[in-house]
Amino acid sequence: MILFFDQLQKAEGHLFILKAPDDDVESLRLNKSNFFIKHFMKGNFGSPIEKLLMTGSQVKVLDVGCGTGNWILEMAKSYPHVKFYGIDISPIFPTESLPANVHFLKCNILDGLPFEDDAFDFVHQRLLSAAFTQNQWENEVINELLRLVKPGGWVELLRPDGEIRTEGEVTRRVINAGSGLLFSRGIDYRIIKKLGRIMKNTLRFQPIDHQEFEIPLGNRGDVWGKVALEFVMEESRGVRGFLASFMNITLEHLDALLETMEREADEMKTHYIFHRFCGQKKQRS
Repeated sequence: MILFFDQLQKAEGHLFILKAPDDDVESLRLNKSNFFIKHFMKGNFGSPIEKLLMTGSQVKVLDVGCGTGNWILEMAKSYPHVKFYGIDISPIFPTESLPANVHFLKCNILDGLPFEDDAFDFVHQRLLSAAFTQNQWENEVINELLRLVKPGGWVELLRPDGEIRTEGEVTRRVINAGSGLLFSRGIDYRIIKKLGRIMKNTLRFQPIDHQEFEIPLGNRGDVWGKVALEFVMEESRGVRGFLASFMNITLEHLDALLETMEREADEMKTHYIFHRFCGQKKQRS
């Protein structure tokens, strides 16, 4: 789940948790992300696991930070014999009328997840790079994902790199302010660029497969480009109170900047870069 917030709070003894002010708003935004990511990346995953998913009921998949559960529900429909598990710190996933092969749990990866070692064939995580500090990625998150995946299984991470390319002057100002806001709270929004190195440094993955995808924002990307731009703008508007304070401007001034930012996407042919890292856990010696 990418965390969309109007308030910052400490939770469960961990660093700042970015909490959704309106689950309905956040749910809609997360579902939009699932649609345009699938479109531009031509599928729901990049790891070479299609044959594995077709093999039957012994296969287990975990989605860490599952949000609304949209990715899991779609995958569960495509692969009805696979068991899917989703976890999130915010329980905005469905709890009733679930397919028999779908299970959701409210929990925090920083507390350790309630599964045995080597429990999953595929561990999937997307849009979570702004949820953890670099230290947490290096010493807790990646290690927990490795603990959970079987030897020979795959871990897949997906996230935009925190920068918008061919951007206008106002867009650059707003994005830099957003990155500065998170950095002031110990979070590097551009951490995705370092995740391949962090995975490699564990010495427990086969060579990491790194893929980049260009996501056009606005009319240049047809309907899905418009959806992607809405996703970006809603993320910015979701933090408007904190962002205006950090920039030392009024909310009205910020709103005017965001309107200009939205226009600049078409004028400048702006685009996002998404990064996907796929790593196969080494077999035990």
